[in-house]
Amino acid sequence: LNNNQNNNHQKDIHRYSFSRFKTFHTCPRKHQYQYVEQLESEESAVTIPGKLFHKCIQQFLDGEDMADTIKEFRTLCTTGKLDLEPDLLEYIVSKYLQYYAKDYSSEKNLMTEKEFTETIEGDDYITLIVDQAFEKNNMVTVRDIKTTTSKLKYTYDDVVHNQQLLLYVPYVENELSVKVD
Repeated sequence: LNNNQNNNHQKDIHRYSFSRFKTFHTCPRKHQYQYVEQLESEESAVTIPGKLFHKCIQQFLDGEDMADTIKEFRTLCTTGKLDLEPDLLEYIVSKYLQYYAKDYSSEKNLMTEKEFTETIEGDDYITLIVDQAFEKNNMVTVRDIKTTTSKLKYTYDDVVHNQQLLLYVPYVENELSVKVD
């Protein structure tokens, strides 16, 4: 694994990711505009809260304080950069953590928001970020935290064919030197 690749993810035509593959599969024209022509686009009111939500969960799992991230969200709301209620992120994070409290209390966190980068061929490389890997009952599991769904838990059918998680498995296994269940 090559973890020393260019971190300028938005401007690098040689960077591939699960999102890029999914975009191409869903809409080749959007892929062309976004990844090949690299047309500028601002972070949207959808992506910013999701990124801050992920940051809060990472901070929680790593035993860090979320106050600055919550404050950043509030500032974006009160300055008009986000048209959302300033207390929304704190509310959603608290409800999420309350919902998963029993699960998190019985899990041993092994990794959070871990970025992997690997050369594919020539200048092309793939980058992926594993949201979480944890151990419970002597089993290692990979978790991808989603913020774009109305439901907090996924059914077995939702994840059995999740290609993103399948892509993550060999990277987690290599990093942790364990078998992912």
